[in-house]
Amino acid sequence: MKKVLLALFFISPALAFAQGALPQIEVFVYDTLRTFDSKTPNDQYLKIYSKSGKIYKMGRQLNGKKEGLWKVYYESGMLSNVTEYHEDTPNGMSLAFDVTGYLSKELTMKNGVIEGLTHEYLRNGVMKSEENYKNGVLNGWRRSFGLDGKLQEEGQWKNGKRDSINRWAYPSGKLYVEYSYKDGSITGSAKTYWENDKVKSSGDFLDGYEEGIWKEFFENGNLNAQGKYLHGKKTGIWKIYLDDGTTMEKTQEYDATGNIIKKTMKTAAKK
Repeated sequence: MKKVLLALFFISPALAFAQGALPQIEVFVYDTLRTFDSKTPNDQYLKIYSKSGKIYKMGRQLNGKKEGLWKVYYESGMLSNVTEYHEDTPNGMSLAFDVTGYLSKELTMKNGVIEGLTHEYLRNGVMKSEENYKNGVLNGWRRSFGLDGKLQEEGQWKNGKRDSINRWAYPSGKLYVEYSYKDGSITGSAKTYWENDKVKSSGDFLDGYEEGIWKEFFENGNLNAQGKYLHGKKTGIWKIYLDDGTTMEKTQEYDATGNIIKKTMKTAAKK
């Protein structure tokens, strides 16, 4: 599909401009060459040149307004951008290319703002991100990827803010963090993971802070610690276990500001 779409952008100006008679008049004023048929002077095809004399942009102009596909070029002559217009406003597909000619971004415009699915790409062709927009604002599922194409982040967005489930991954692509969001703030259940897929910690957030009972685990999956958070700070008595997950090693008591005020050893640690 991409190959077909890209091919359309390289159709000759004459075919893109005229469906009837071939252009008959060419007028060059300053840096702009205007081509049009004498019977339709308000329907013109423009070529605009840079100070160095190289083509800078080209496209159709109807009644003095951009219409259809417009192309923008780098000074090197490589294509920089292709955008579809209607009555001088971006409407339709828009593609951006880097200086070497690789596709770097593709999106759809509606009445001048981004609408629907967008993609960004790395120079090796690997997708960098995938986003959904509504009325120019991020809405829907968003994903981003590493240099090797492995998923690094994904989550739901609403009105430009994180909402519902959002996840992050290790460079390997393994799940690292899973948070719940509400109106851009971490609120609800949360988990972190070891790279072997075992849970590292679990609990709840409230307005961006840890709140309530939390558990921490060893890499083998056994319970490491358990206690309570209050507005992001440990409070009360926390129980610390040996790596068997059942033998309590000690307790730690915290005050309301998160400082340890008492430690009690329950059993000798393993050597």
